[in-house]
Formats: sequence, C-alpha cells, structure tokens
Amino acid sequence: MPHALHRDAIILLGWLATVLSSGWAEATTDEVVTVIAPGRPVPAVLFSDDTGIYYGKPQTIHRDAALDLCDYLSRVTGRPIRAGDPHPDASVVLHVGPDAFARQHAAEMQNLRHDGFLFKHVPVAGVDHIILGGIRNEASRWAVERFLQRFAGVRWLFPGDAAHGEIVPNRPTITMARGINETHEPDYAMRANCMMHYYAPGTPYLRLGPTQGWGSGEHEFQSIFTRDDYLAHPDWFALFTIPDRWVVSIGEGSTEAPDNVREAVARGVRRQRW
Repeated sequence: MPHALHRDAIILLGWLATVLSSGWAEATTDEVVTVIAPGRPVPAVLFSDDTGIYYGKPQTIHRDAALDLCDYLSRVTGRPIRAGDPHPDASVVLHVGPDAFARQHAAEMQNLRHDGFLFKHVPVAGVDHIILGGIRNEASRWAVERFLQRFAGVRWLFPGDAAHGEIVPNRPTITMARGINETHEPDYAMRANCMMHYYAPGTPYLRLGPTQGWGSGEHEFQSIFTRDDYLAHPDWFALFTIPDRWVVSIGEGSTEAPDNVREAVARGVRRQRW
C-alpha cells in the first residue's frame, strides 16, 4: 500500500507539472502585456511636447522623462530604445505624459490631484498602448521612475557613485498586467525628499519624489486655505496674516493694531488656536 500511494503521488505531481507548464501558463501569459522581449520589436516611446515650469524655468518635462525611460530600458534590456521614434512594426507604444493619444484615451488625466499620475493599458487595432504620466509639474517623471522600479527592477540608492549608487538589472523581458488602469495621487500636495540631492544625470531633476520640499501648488500657509476660510474664521489666521509690528503691539498691550484684529486674536486665544 505505501508503494501504491507513493506511485499515485508521483502521477499527481506529474499531472500538475503538465498543467502548470501548458494551459495555466498560457492563461497567465494572456493576462500580461509584454513590453519588450527577445525576438520582438522594441516598444515605441512617444511623449507630450508640453512644457512645465521647474524652479522658474520652462522645461520639456515629459520629453525629459521619456529620454530617461529609454536610457534605462536600453540598459536593462541591452537593446537600443529611442524616444520619439514611432516605428510602424512596434506592437507596444509607451506614451509619456499627455500626448494626443493620452488626451483622447485617458481624459481622466486632466483631473488628477496635484502631480498625480496614472498607468493605463489601452489596446487599439492590435497595438498595446501604455500611458504613463500626468499633467502637472513632474508627474510624468514620477510615473517613469515608478515604472522602472516596479517593472524593470531599477533602484536608485544614493548619488555620486556610478558603480554602486544605482541598480540596473539585466532583464531582457519586461511585462505588466494587461488591462492595468491605476491612478497614483499624493495624499499631500507638499512633500519633501529630505534633500538627498540625487540628480538624474545631466538634468536639473531630483530622483524619487518632490524636489526640495516643493510639490504641487504653493507651500505658504496662506495658500492652503481659501478666501472664504479667512472671512469665516479670521481668528484662525490672525497671527499668520498680520504684520509683525501688530503682533508685537498686541503682545505689549499697545493699541497700534486695529480693534478687529485685536479681537480676532483674543478669540483665537480663548479657543486655543495658538
């Protein structure tokens, strides 16, 4: 009996191996988009020509993100991939930022919160289109970096060391889920990268998140709230919106500050706003 059980177990394991290597494996293959693989054409990488303001200067942010994507994909796969080359034999097209295709097939990109971005697979006429990016600020850079980390295994560890500061694996085949449709939006408009100063080579852009405390919008306290907030709750903001000399005069008990300001501050003190 033990020998019979052992024989049956071997037969069962052999059947499972056959199923896993045939039907189930094929089903899994059908559920992914093969972005690049040996024996297949390289993907076309297109980008939006829109510019953005980066530290007060106009920059071709989406184009620069596409160039960064091609640089790393070429190094990961060992095959040259060029941005802006819509070669007709490509079965996969990567769209970086809001180009014409992305605006048509991912209109929700216009409503992303702050510098949020999306990953979206759109099959059209036998071609798999992958949209990476967002509208505002460096959203397309965040999308490209996340794509490279998640699907290509790239890692940025620390700056200034060409040999060990980043990980660029050898990965000839890159896949992602067919039908992927993900939106990535920041919980906070303002974030910081703790001043790591890991610049993308040859560019003014910092890696891995918002630049030097700058994210989307303005960081001033006054910019966080609306005018209606100020009008409805002046005592919330008195110490942030009045001149320094008025703060001093209120503290010293003088009368330089107008009565309505002094009253607003008094209300704030009573309500423990500060």
